[in-house]
Amino acid sequence: WFRLGEVYHAQGQNDLAVSAYRKALNFDQKDGSALRPAEISAALANVLLEQGQAASNARQTEQSNAALQEALTFAQATNEPALLGQVYQGLATAAETRGDGPRTCSTQHWSTKKTARKKYS
Repeated sequence: WFRLGEVYHAQGQNDLAVSAYRKALNFDQKDGSALRPAEISAALANVLLEQGQAASNARQTEQSNAALQEALTFAQATNEPALLGQVYQGLATAAETRGDGPRTCSTQHWSTKKTARKKYS
């Protein structure tokens, strides 16, 4: 399922890519070995980030927020600071597009940062 997700993503079929990656993550967790959860989570975060950014550019606020928040959840599971930074940037840009400004972004950032500190301390 993971490779199929990669193919769909490369073809720009992001909805199908998300579905395939979710199946890959589900199978990976079910078999008890969980060999690739970080890799699958990173792939999901990237696709959801792209979907969130596209929805934000199209002024589809609810879809953008849902995709970006989910991307953040998966990005946090990867331990990849660069990916996490990209998702935060996507959230900030979406907030600016909505007219929410820095207040919303800083609230999300600090609540997530506290969670990350607890998790990795």
